[in-house]
Amino acid sequence: MISWNRIYKPPREWSLVKNMTPISWRTAILACLGAMVFGYDTAWWSGVLGMPAFTSRYGTFNPVTKKYAISSPLTSSGSGIPTAGRIIGSIITPLIADRIGRRWTMLGNEHYVHCVHHCRGYGEVVLANCQREQALTVMKTLRKDDGTAEQEIADIEASLEKRIEAGSWLDLVRGSNLRRTIISITIPTVEAWQGQSFMGNYLVVFLISLGAKNQYLLSTMLQMVLLVTVTLTFWMSDHIGRRPLLLFGSATMWITFFITSGVSGHDSTQTSDSRKQVAVGMLFIWAIAYACTYQTVGYLAPAETPTTRLRSKTSGVAYFFQQCGGLIVTFVAPYMQDPKYEMKGLSVEELDVLFDQRLSTRRFSKVPRGTRTLAGGVIEGQEMASSVSSDEEKGNEGKDGAGVTVTGTRVVGGTEI
Repeated sequence: MISWNRIYKPPREWSLVKNMTPISWRTAILACLGAMVFGYDTAWWSGVLGMPAFTSRYGTFNPVTKKYAISSPLTSSGSGIPTAGRIIGSIITPLIADRIGRRWTMLGNEHYVHCVHHCRGYGEVVLANCQREQALTVMKTLRKDDGTAEQEIADIEASLEKRIEAGSWLDLVRGSNLRRTIISITIPTVEAWQGQSFMGNYLVVFLISLGAKNQYLLSTMLQMVLLVTVTLTFWMSDHIGRRPLLLFGSATMWITFFITSGVSGHDSTQTSDSRKQVAVGMLFIWAIAYACTYQTVGYLAPAETPTTRLRSKTSGVAYFFQQCGGLIVTFVAPYMQDPKYEMKGLSVEELDVLFDQRLSTRRFSKVPRGTRTLAGGVIEGQEMASSVSSDEEKGNEGKDGAGVTVTGTRVVGGTEI
């Protein structure tokens, strides 16, 4: 049972008031600026995909909707290639950081240079290189009293003494480290699967396909909800706990996405305004649930779970798997939303023939439904019966919109299909 008295404390007892020093505030603010730059780098593509100037320049005209649209392969590639680059970087960066140091690794971003110089992880690296006095000096800038700084340095030293090995990649799966690695990997990866990658890359595109008005205004409002929520609830992970937050977040985010998919439908022209409003409302509820659960805990797990020796490597692997999960979403989502890639209404036998003829899946939607077989095809490994006369074949043959030869009823293996 969660006690309200345990959750709420007077402002004078908050850690932000009691423990934060000017250097700590500067470090936190600069880290936030770096995160903002990262957010911009990963989210701008979502807005570009919905811009009329971009879609008319690089898209194709749809005579049915009378609008330009970016093809699914281009959308998928544009979203997935940057993610693939982050995957490569997540493995290379720990190697470079351990060899030349955090400061030089992040030299390209001035904000991160300052943050890394003053963060607790920097103290651990300095201690690992037997520079205790320098580590203590850094720690004292982050703590208001010298006693707390001394105690944390002593704790770090004790942790390093227990693991005097170099900390290789294989150590990630040895002994108790395996459990730590699994925890560090699972939470960020599930975060990507819970909608973080989809919302970051395809929110505007989804709102346009939904038929919602003022897509960019809604997108901006949703980002504001995320910002306000995470600002007001970042303390919950320490007072309520990681596990309750993750369970609540997973359930809420899954339910909201499930309802969104149910009410939005596949054709926006057949979606009523009330259903559109419900879908948009569910997205905002998702944003609130995500901001107070996975958005904070997703970063905490790789930072606090690993051992001191393996923290950088574990964080790199955790980020690698998170981006792999995001890569799956970014590559697959455009095809799932594209009505061209649709097998609805086709029988199993018809699908056998379409695949045997190597027909592109994007042309499946153009095959007339109810057509039982296709000329020259093979069903279940059996060739078409030759008992049908060639004259009858010619009378039944025709061409569908996809350029696929369609025939009438055939007899295969003595059974009419």
